[in-house]
Amino acid sequence: MARHSIFYSMVKWVFKEIYADLPRQIIEPCECLSSKIFPDEKINKYSCMLEFHHLLPPRVDLSFHIMSTLSSMSAIELPTWWSAYLENCDHTNRNSFVNSCESRNIIKITEHDDRCHEPLPYRLPYDHFLEFDLQGNSVELGGIFQRIERIGDDNKFDDFYFFQILDRSPGFTGSEFRDELVDMHLAQLTKILGLPVQLGLMVGRGELIKLVYKSIDTTVWQEKSENYCQCLLQYFSQNFVENFRQIINEFNCIPDISFRLCLDLDLIKCLDSPRFCVEIFPASGVKEARSHKLLYLLQDKFKLEQSSVHNAINLHQELPKGHRRIPGGHSIPGCKDERIYSIAATLSHYKIEFPLDSRPKLKTYVNATSETFYT
Repeated sequence: MARHSIFYSMVKWVFKEIYADLPRQIIEPCECLSSKIFPDEKINKYSCMLEFHHLLPPRVDLSFHIMSTLSSMSAIELPTWWSAYLENCDHTNRNSFVNSCESRNIIKITEHDDRCHEPLPYRLPYDHFLEFDLQGNSVELGGIFQRIERIGDDNKFDDFYFFQILDRSPGFTGSEFRDELVDMHLAQLTKILGLPVQLGLMVGRGELIKLVYKSIDTTVWQEKSENYCQCLLQYFSQNFVENFRQIINEFNCIPDISFRLCLDLDLIKCLDSPRFCVEIFPASGVKEARSHKLLYLLQDKFKLEQSSVHNAINLHQELPKGHRRIPGGHSIPGCKDERIYSIAATLSHYKIEFPLDSRPKLKTYVNATSETFYT
C-alpha cells in the first residue's frame, strides 16, 4: 500500500490543528501540493515553511526543504535544467542536511567534502528550499533556493567567488549574458554585504534572482555606512540607497534579533531600485508568538498596516503547538501517520518589504517540523 508523503501528513496536521478556520480553497491546494513531494525517509527530520500574506483575501505559500537528489517529485513540473544543475552542486551528507534545517545564517565548515569543488572557499550543497506560490487553483514553483556554505573566514575575494557561483547557476538567469555594468553593481554589493547566504533562482518570476545576505556587523556599518552608500549611489537610485541606509540603521538598533537582507536583481539589466526586503528572526519564536513584542515594535518603527498586524496576531493565536509520542503509544492528535513521533509548528520569522512608493508590507513565516521513528 502506497504511503502518504511525510510533508502531506505535516501540512494536513498544521491546517487541522492550527488554521482550521482558513477557507478550504486555501487549505486544499496546500495539502494537494504537499502530497506530491516525497523527501528522503532516511533523514528522520523534516521541515517545511508556511508563508502567510496578510491580505484580503488571505494567501498561504509553501516551501519545502529537501535533499534534492534523494527526493521524489515526479508529479511536480521542475525546470528542464534541474537535473543538470544538481550535477553542479556539492555533496551533502544527511547529518549536514539535518543541521542546516535550523540554520539562519551562513554555515562555516572547516574541511572539504570528497565532491567539493576544491579549492573554492564555499560550497553549493545539493539540498534546496523549493518555494511554491499558491493563488486559488494555481500552483507554481516560484523559486529554488540554493544555500551557500562558506569554508573558512577569508572574505577578501568574495566578489570574485560570487561570479564563479553565478557561472555555476542555470542558464535561465541569463548570467552568461551579463553586461559590464551589471557585474560592477553586483561586485559592489558583494564587497559591502559579502557572499549571500542563499541564492534564490526565481523560476516563476521572469529572470530575477534573489540574494539573501546576513546582517552587516553593527560596528562595521557605523564606521563605513557613509562610504558604502556613496559607492552604491553609482549604481542605484538615491531614493533606494537612502531607504536602504535608514532601514539598516533602524534594525541595528533593535535588540535580541537577527535579520537578513533580501534583494531581487536582474542579471540582464540593471535595476536602479530593486525590490528590498528584510527577514527578522526573534530570539525565541515561542515567546514571540505569545507576546508579539517584536511585532508591535516593528509596527511602531515602520508604520505597518494595523490590519496586517491584527490579522497576523489572530491567525497565529494557536502557536506554538506540538506533540511527541512514545513508541507503541497513541497517535498524535490530528495526525494519523504512524511514522511520526514528534511534530511542531512555531513562528519562524517576519518579513517586511520596503517599497519606495508605498507603506511597508508584512508577511509571517511558520516553520513546521517533524521527526519520525528510525527504521
